[in-house]
Amino acid sequence: MIFETYDQCEFQQHSLKEYYYANYVLTNTDYLDEFLRTKCQFREYEEIFVILVGLTKDFKKQENILDYLLKNNFSLFIKCLYRRFDFSEQFEGKKNKDFYEFFFETIAKTYSQIIELYFSNIRELFLPFCLVKDYSRKMGITFNCSVDMDSNSIGLNLSINNDNKIFTKITYSNNSTKIFIRANNGNLEMPFLSFKDSMGIFEYNLNAMGRGIDYAREIAVDIIYHNIECILKEKRFLLFEPSLMQFSYIEKFLKKVSPLQVEFDNEIKKCNLSLKKQSIDELMSLLLRISQDKNDVFGLLWHLININKDSVTDLDKILFPDMLSEPIGKNCWIWNYYNDDDIIEWIKNYYYFGQIAYREIADKLLHNLSGYLSYYETGPIRYNIEIELPDRISNDYSSGGSLSISSHLVSTIQDSEPLVSVSDGSKGREDFEAHYEKLKKEATFFNRNLTYSGTSRCLLTYVFNSDNSIREFVYKQLQEDFKKLFKQ
Repeated sequence: MIFETYDQCEFQQHSLKEYYYANYVLTNTDYLDEFLRTKCQFREYEEIFVILVGLTKDFKKQENILDYLLKNNFSLFIKCLYRRFDFSEQFEGKKNKDFYEFFFETIAKTYSQIIELYFSNIRELFLPFCLVKDYSRKMGITFNCSVDMDSNSIGLNLSINNDNKIFTKITYSNNSTKIFIRANNGNLEMPFLSFKDSMGIFEYNLNAMGRGIDYAREIAVDIIYHNIECILKEKRFLLFEPSLMQFSYIEKFLKKVSPLQVEFDNEIKKCNLSLKKQSIDELMSLLLRISQDKNDVFGLLWHLININKDSVTDLDKILFPDMLSEPIGKNCWIWNYYNDDDIIEWIKNYYYFGQIAYREIADKLLHNLSGYLSYYETGPIRYNIEIELPDRISNDYSSGGSLSISSHLVSTIQDSEPLVSVSDGSKGREDFEAHYEKLKKEATFFNRNLTYSGTSRCLLTYVFNSDNSIREFVYKQLQEDFKKLFKQ
């Protein structure tokens, strides 16, 4: 179990060392506060913290540890929640009104703290604030709570109050959502773990979760993650996005509605609208005219173009290339409607500007969380992109070429322009383990945590889709990062 080094003794298994260290911290109450204050930011102490909250049988001590981590290391806070000591048996016999008041107050307090600490810049995008038209920072949250003590299920409905405070209101009745399926002898009720919607209703069956009644913080975190999923899925950052992303949105919408009928001098004409076809002034004039006759969506487009009209963004670099009028070669595969130079340039810019826009979003909207997001934490990154171009002559669908990507860490985002090469596919793919070892050395050199490898290989066919915009790149990466953070 123990071996001797030059100047000390050491454990053969690190897990034993971490276990005994956690035990030492628990039994030395005076040292616990110092340990929290001095060690919670160091990754090498993470497992000790996780063991610590799994060992302590003092509910108040566990509460203090989790409260401290919530404010000072959000990623570690989430990890510790899943490994905490389970006090459910202790609380099962105390399901009285005093307990439920404490339980729901913990949910409300944790939910509000997470928003204020880590999502303050986008508070209006979270429930219940996103449901009101005239949002104000003075608004607070009311948690309308219900409890069915027989089934051990709870419900929460989030609403607005104008006192900038947190309120909890509790009713003790069985009014939870029920789900039925048709059966031969009638309707059959189906049990469920949880029920969530986009209008601020959340219900949980604590028995089905197997987590016990002391699940308040985990429920608050689950509600936060549900919010994030909705925000990213619906791309609610639109008005906060950098020009790169907003131009992608504008172009995609213009192509979707084109051809569009527009009145010119009392004559109706069909127009194909595009940032590539019309000047900014022409588009603004057209959209202003259309918005008066159609709806507010075109007014929103006008607003986005107006706030970006002085942008120095090179639109040719960020917008998906136009299709050729005639295919290259005899076959009509989608890739034959794009020339090689356009394919290569698009792929290069997709990864280069995608990373730039991602980091701009993280710095602007998520700066208190950026250190916990995998892609941000590992980067900046320079991609090595190897492209096998399509076979224009072949009649085989698999001849659409391929894309092989590896990544290396660089010092600044300005050094991240991808290196692109064209191959015939004969070169073997670098072993993943060998590549990962290189990345680990680079992470040590740059003093970063390696939480993203950026290595992949796929058919080139996926590129020929206008939905693969820089905007999509950013939202996809944020979805992956938040899933890692909340589901670790």
